[in-house]
Amino acid sequence: MDSKAPFMQKSFPRSARSPLAHWVLWGAVCLSTSIFVPVGFASEVDQILKQENLDHGVKLEPVAAVDDLGFARRLSLDLTGRIPTGKEIAEYLKWPEAERRAKLIDRYMQDEGFANRWSAFFADLLRIRSDAEGGTALLAFVHNAIESDMPYDEMARRLISTNGKSGRTPEVGF
Repeated sequence: MDSKAPFMQKSFPRSARSPLAHWVLWGAVCLSTSIFVPVGFASEVDQILKQENLDHGVKLEPVAAVDDLGFARRLSLDLTGRIPTGKEIAEYLKWPEAERRAKLIDRYMQDEGFANRWSAFFADLLRIRSDAEGGTALLAFVHNAIESDMPYDEMARRLISTNGKSGRTPEVGF
């Protein structure tokens, strides 16, 4: 776990620092440079879901948390679209057990496969066609937005509100 909250650094936008700082003061824990979890949040959600299941007659117990190797496989597939290499697994297993999941999340979010995988996801979601006018430029815009960590609300705002010609302004291709 990182003891220093990355959102208090000067490179983090000032507008985002205050809300996150308040969240941490209310009990969130900084697990990595990009993940904050409120203390007790998972157990509270688990209790709510368990009660809702009981109310609806569902008597199944929740399954156990996935083991470290299963977590690594699922995370790699979700974030990069591929299974982890043997070298990545060996390195992962060498990390301290308490830190390994958060470190792996950070690693895969920095992997070049992350932007490629999520560009393909958004291309499907937004119906981006590379053979349409401006489609290739729009796909490149989405890829660069993901690679540069552009907030999704900003990307959506630019896709919806930008004016111009699709040949000159990629966002107009949407």
